[in-house]
Order: sequence, then C-alpha cells, then structure tokens
Amino acid sequence: MDTPRYVVAMVTHGAPGDTYWDLVRKGAEDAAKKDNIELRYSSDPQAPNQANLVQSAIDAGVDGIAVTMPNAEAIGPAARDAVDHGIPVVGLNAGMTAYQDYGMTGFFGQNFGWLVDHIGGPWQFLVFGVCGLFVPLIALRL
Repeated sequence: MDTPRYVVAMVTHGAPGDTYWDLVRKGAEDAAKKDNIELRYSSDPQAPNQANLVQSAIDAGVDGIAVTMPNAEAIGPAARDAVDHGIPVVGLNAGMTAYQDYGMTGFFGQNFGWLVDHIGGPWQFLVFGVCGLFVPLIALRL
C-alpha cells in the first residue's frame, strides 16, 4: 500500500460485551485495515478510566484520537491535552455539544434527542436503536 501507516486510538465508553460497541469496533477495524491504519481500540464505561485511556494514547504517541465523551467534564481535559500535544482529536457518538470546548477538530454523530422528544413512547427506542447503530458506522467509514 502506498499510503503512510498511521496509528489511531479509538477510545469509547462501551462496556465489555456490548453488541453496539462490538459492531462499531468491527466497522472501525475494517475501515482502518482498508486505509493502512493501525487502530488501537480501548473502552471503559467509567469516565475517569476513559480519560486515563486517552492519556495512555497520548503517552504512546499516536497520530490521532477518536473519543466519545458521555461526560465531557471528565474526559474533555484529556482530549484537550492531546490537542495541546499536537494530536488531532475528533469526537464521536457522545459529546456533540462540548467537543469544540476541548479543541477537537470535528464530531461524528447525530443529535436525535429532538426527535425522541417529539415522538415519545415506545417509538423512541426504535429511533435510538436504528439511528444509534447506523450513523456511527457510516461516520467511521468516511
């Protein structure tokens, strides 16, 4: 392959064995392989631990980081530290309203909260189930 080999850390809040995050990881691994990228996936559902995973990626000298921020106050400072070290950082899935506050260059995901507020009832789970699965997978393949 003629493209340079980059190392990208993907840090999520997925719990072990969570089918959704297993699918996201698989999509990211497939896309990374196609584009000659070494993907280092790690996850922890606890925000302080997730921030430590971001710090570990910084310490390892990765070329880029993709991170979820379900708790921006806990994870955002680690993302800002990566940016301050010259590592490009993008957000995905969670943290849409806060990613710019921490110097992240972009965000991949959708805000379906407004739709759920208007639909309500049992249909809201269908919206989150369908949109929550396909939108991140599509974004990771871009």
